[in-house]
Amino acid sequence: MPPITIIFDFDKVLADSEPLHFHTLQMIITKLGITIEHDEYYEQYLEYDDVGTMKLLSATHNQSWTDQQINALIEHKSIIFKEIPNPKHLFEDNQLTLDERTDLLIGPGLTMHRGE
Repeated sequence: MPPITIIFDFDKVLADSEPLHFHTLQMIITKLGITIEHDEYYEQYLEYDDVGTMKLLSATHNQSWTDQQINALIEHKSIIFKEIPNPKHLFEDNQLTLDERTDLLIGPGLTMHRGE
């Protein structure tokens, strides 16, 4: 039996899921009357995790979100992110394919099994 191959991708090594995070964040904050542009996101928020991003958004946009509110926003963002179909296109630039030698690929927002 040939060895099982599993590929783990850490964001921006093989794929960049940041556009998906930006999109889901926009979906959440737009409902709160807050908008940020693509450039603003990449210049000011990219270095932060979800908690840091929400805290900075709160401060920058004159909000006073509690930790409980921030956690609820992050949970909502997580739910939306998980509902995005497996974004196989994230790997297209790297021409990474699963073939008979690769059984499983785990990446940002993605799990692919052989044959997908």
